[in-house]
Amino acid sequence: MWMGLGAWGVGAWDEGDRNSPPAGRRTGKRTPLVSSRRLSRVSWLLRSRVQVKEQLMFEQKQIEAAEERRKQREAKQYGKQVQLAKQKERNADKKRQIEQISKLRKQREKSVSGLGACRWGVA
Repeated sequence: MWMGLGAWGVGAWDEGDRNSPPAGRRTGKRTPLVSSRRLSRVSWLLRSRVQVKEQLMFEQKQIEAAEERRKQREAKQYGKQVQLAKQKERNADKKRQIEQISKLRKQREKSVSGLGACRWGVA
């Protein structure tokens, strides 16, 4: 039950000692406990913000690293495709050269056999 203002400048209660303020009420004096609680709350808030920022930066770095790995994989695959294309082109050139050489040999054999028969008089 409320009894009015007490000696502390706050309302007094009829339970307990009337000269002491009720439990949980501030007396107007700043105690180190209260200020340390406030500082600890502020430091906790700042620490949590720093932790959130660090977590976001860590996640951003992970995303960038994953992107870099993906780009390297794609570059490697592209390089392999280019290498295969060059190898196919080289193989095709080699095959064409072999065919041209074999045609030239056949033409030479025909021309040499024909010339030889005419040159020696063998019909």
